[in-house]
Amino acid sequence: MSSVAIQTQRWTDRRLVPVVLAAMGILWFQVAHTSEHLAQTFAFARAPADGAWLSSMAKSLAASLQGAASTTMGVERLHLVGNVIVLVGALLLSWLARRVDGELTTGACAWSRRALWIQGLHVVEHIVLVTTLSVTGTARGLTTGFGLIPAGSTAVGIRVVGHAVINGAATVALACAAMGLAQTWQRSRRSVTP
Repeated sequence: MSSVAIQTQRWTDRRLVPVVLAAMGILWFQVAHTSEHLAQTFAFARAPADGAWLSSMAKSLAASLQGAASTTMGVERLHLVGNVIVLVGALLLSWLARRVDGELTTGACAWSRRALWIQGLHVVEHIVLVTTLSVTGTARGLTTGFGLIPAGSTAVGIRVVGHAVINGAATVALACAAMGLAQTWQRSRRSVTP
């Protein structure tokens, strides 16, 4: 059986539909999340003295997660939850890529592996931020210079831009993995269409 025939057989498995829908939904969630970070970066560049900007939806979600803790803890928890959701999306895309794309070093598999690394490290960063905020009262992680950057607009700017870059990289990797899967699906569809 040819590799295209195997890919076609794999794509026709109806059990993949919920996985594909979940992965694509999470990809769109990440696109929206990255858009929020880009808007935050532009708002900070325009008015650095105002600190980090949050949309009204982000403020509302953060408030629901803060409990008796500070607003900062609510924002950190929101980011941790959101990034774990995106990590699940990266895992789903990786599983799909390995299932339907025979090339492990190129295309969807390579991009999904990159997305897993980026997002996995991003989740670790947010675990560190939430943990240090809980223990010391200050969020300390890679994007805060582990507390070595003096508080103020420079520290906020580094963190805002750093998270925009990390989210942008994860979004690009996830989107490239999804496009690789779409190309594999199109090739398999063409092979069975007369």
